[in-house]
Amino acid sequence: MKKITLLLLLFITKMTYSQITYYRFETYSTQEKACAQDVVDRFVVKVNIEHPNQLNLGSYYYLDLGSNFGLGKRYCKVTNLSEGSGDADFDLNHPSVSNSLNSHTICNMKYYYFNLSTYSSYQSLRENRSSDRFNMKVHIKLPSNIFQYHTSVGSVMKVDFGNEFNLGSRYCVINNKSESLGDSDADLDYAENNVNVFVYEKTYNYHNIITFTSKQKAVDYLCHGSRSHDGTYKVNLYTADLHLTNKVYTANFGNNFNLGTRYFVVSNNYWGRGDADFDINTSVTAIGNCSTLSNPNTGGEPDLVLKQIKIGYRDQFNNLITDNFGEVKYTYSDNANKPLKLLKDTNHDICVTIQNKGNANAGNSKLDVLISPTTSIYDAWTTIKANQSYGAINSNGTQEKCFSYRYDSNFGVIGSHTRLNTSKTYYFFVHVDKNNSVAENAQGEQNNDVSESFKYITSSGNLYSRGFHFPKLIFNFNDFSRVIVNDKEEESSTVQKLKNNTIYIIQDNQGNSQKIIKK
Repeated sequence: MKKITLLLLLFITKMTYSQITYYRFETYSTQEKACAQDVVDRFVVKVNIEHPNQLNLGSYYYLDLGSNFGLGKRYCKVTNLSEGSGDADFDLNHPSVSNSLNSHTICNMKYYYFNLSTYSSYQSLRENRSSDRFNMKVHIKLPSNIFQYHTSVGSVMKVDFGNEFNLGSRYCVINNKSESLGDSDADLDYAENNVNVFVYEKTYNYHNIITFTSKQKAVDYLCHGSRSHDGTYKVNLYTADLHLTNKVYTANFGNNFNLGTRYFVVSNNYWGRGDADFDINTSVTAIGNCSTLSNPNTGGEPDLVLKQIKIGYRDQFNNLITDNFGEVKYTYSDNANKPLKLLKDTNHDICVTIQNKGNANAGNSKLDVLISPTTSIYDAWTTIKANQSYGAINSNGTQEKCFSYRYDSNFGVIGSHTRLNTSKTYYFFVHVDKNNSVAENAQGEQNNDVSESFKYITSSGNLYSRGFHFPKLIFNFNDFSRVIVNDKEEESSTVQKLKNNTIYIIQDNQGNSQKIIKK
């Protein structure tokens, strides 16, 4: 009985951590041939793969297919899949799975130059261990949007160098990068070398902190020359980055020295554990620096977010389409008539509103607007507006910026690769504060990439869809006042309250009108 139970547990464990999926692949020997869908090079195979993660339909993966049909390593596009085993040509157990690529990124990749300092571990990188550091100049073939938005100088990426200098997998600090190629130690590939540009790992790092019982005491110490505090402590904090010496923070230190929750400033820090009074894994919140905290009206930091996208539509004479009363007809991202809509062969006015939800004013910054076929900005096909400037935004204030955009169905493509389809949902991505020129709060840097869904439509009759023929406009001919109603119940209630002996016009969102004379 014990043996049966053990076998059952092992079977359940195997089922929990692995799954078999049937795949049909179109395979290609090179990325360039995969992009061109070279029919001479194409080799179609059916494979049962045992792996904990299911591959995505329509995506490309760089897989080692082994000696089967003499294929070896190929770029494989998933054209069909189903759970469980199927009638396959062969089976693969736990193959190494590369980064996924979509039909755009696999065609929009090229080599870029990087100067890197590489380390064998994340801790070694953070401690800047010279004995472990190995500097390299490499060319890496990347999707253009990954290079542009996610490989800034000073950021970290993880790269599997394989047999190059016997390095294997390394953590890399980007010292310099360029679109122009230069002297290189190695040529690498985003998929083949599993380049991960989103490294975020926590370790214990040493901080010498000065603590305070109130925020004002911490501000006075950091910004106004006060030397009053309630203690100094050496702490190993569990963080992904060092906390800075020019900010006020707050954290709960628990029972360590009976500190509980304290405000603190950092007088010294370095990567890795040090000779500390205690170690702690606790949430640390940045309150602000002297430029924000010294002003009592703006204590804190900015937090820039996308508030709204709205789209207006222009006619053949390039005039914005309006209702009969001159009101511009928009679709909006922040109310019930989602999703947004792009209209075939039409000039659009796309207006983006940015809000500062933080407790301090934000300086000038820029944004990009991109189109993606998925909810990931990393799959973005193309940038439809780059470096759109918007001015300073006060705390809780907003800025709206508009630009023109046209999708021409005669070309039928976005980013020269993919035709828009009326049956699918696409996504606008707004990359707020694209150059990180505004120092936001602890959460502010994490909410700067925001998506809003949109549909591609061919008829203007499908533009406005908040219910049947809503919203409607009720216009009073006596005092020229107007009111907008959003559903039938609201329309009935409003009509009942209208004054007698007055002429009203009710217009729906299709431009149909009716006259009411209330007596």
